[in-house]
Amino acid sequence: MRLHPHTLRVYYGSLSGYEAASFYDLLSEEEKERAFGIIASADRNRFIVSRAWLRILLGSYLSEQPEHIQFEYSLNGKPYVKGRKDLQFSLAHTRGMVVIGLLRDDELGLDIEHLDRKIDTTKLSEFIFSPQEAIAFRSYEKGSRQEAFINCWTRKEAFVKAKGAGLSFPVKELEVSFAKDEKAKVLSTLWNEQEKEEWYLESFDLPGNYRAAVAVQGRVSSLELIAIKKFQVTCEL
Repeated sequence: MRLHPHTLRVYYGSLSGYEAASFYDLLSEEEKERAFGIIASADRNRFIVSRAWLRILLGSYLSEQPEHIQFEYSLNGKPYVKGRKDLQFSLAHTRGMVVIGLLRDDELGLDIEHLDRKIDTTKLSEFIFSPQEAIAFRSYEKGSRQEAFINCWTRKEAFVKAKGAGLSFPVKELEVSFAKDEKAKVLSTLWNEQEKEEWYLESFDLPGNYRAAVAVQGRVSSLELIAIKKFQVTCEL
């Protein structure tokens, strides 16, 4: 498959009903070791299947067998296809829904949450909101705070994943829009005010009451959302 410059493709689908054993052999030894370390069987199954799906999709764009794809990692653990940074990707999953983004050249990150997830927004807001964001958040009615928090959380998480910065990233120095029905946007990058102009940020809803966000350090001319209808060792989209 071909991917044109500045075209962002996000594949999404439910992990339910797929057996890890059908995909296990596509994983690298390192991925198998990681899977072995996941205690909960449901979480282990999701990890195996989602990593295999990523490999299958990457293989279809790189004309490579999924099991032959090798990854390399940045200092903070962001993965890349070894020797092929011209094809960027990001993967996220929650409650059995997976999203996989593919883009040429520019760094990207994805995040996804279920809108009904139980969150102590008051406590967690202390760790992710800038002072200005905290003031805005407290002004919202309690009934709208859950969605606003998830908007902020997923957008910042997608940004951090695109940066490949890890847990050390100062999320309070990043300001994003998050009010209900407000277009996703990077409002401020306090470490470098010019950097905010470099970023594309978007949120979108998926079936099953999920909210996802994607961040790209670069220009996106087209965002394509593609549902995964059936996934085997070769996939049908």
